[in-house]
Amino acid sequence: MKTTLQVSEDLLTEFQSVVSKRFGKLKGSQSEALVEAMKLWLSYVGEARCVRTFGGGVDMIVELKDFPEIVRKLLENGGFRKSDVTAVPLFYRFTEDDVANVCSNIVGFLGGEEAASGSMEEFTRGSGVSFSWRLTNGRRTVLNCFPDSISVGERFEEPIFKDLKLHTRQPTLSAHSGEIG
Repeated sequence: MKTTLQVSEDLLTEFQSVVSKRFGKLKGSQSEALVEAMKLWLSYVGEARCVRTFGGGVDMIVELKDFPEIVRKLLENGGFRKSDVTAVPLFYRFTEDDVANVCSNIVGFLGGEEAASGSMEEFTRGSGVSFSWRLTNGRRTVLNCFPDSISVGERFEEPIFKDLKLHTRQPTLSAHSGEIG
């Protein structure tokens, strides 16, 4: 859809300069940046619930309801090997309902039972609550929720001490040479 906007020349020049720096090009990127600006403004005035989502090769502004889909895609394409992905609200703060919706959507594509650490009462008081799901190959997906951020990532199960002992070679002292082998 085409529309005509009137802004000061100084503002347009500054906008185009920052768009070029962030996206590496101006053509096509101005529309993408303007969409982000509109989402930001709609969140600011209370008409939308958008989040800045970054990490795992992602940096964008999306509606909170779309965050679980980003998580699903990152799980499928190995994006969590780069880093966790974090969502920061562009509205006041996350609510219990926000956490419940994100968690249930993630359960929808991961399946299985989630393990919880912390409680929603602690979350309401400003602490966090974490959920995790076991995956294959000794990995698990972890969802950490705080009033000011939600992050998702993959973790490897930590080996227990006796398993480490079996795989490490202990240095030995040679009786003949006094050298450590």
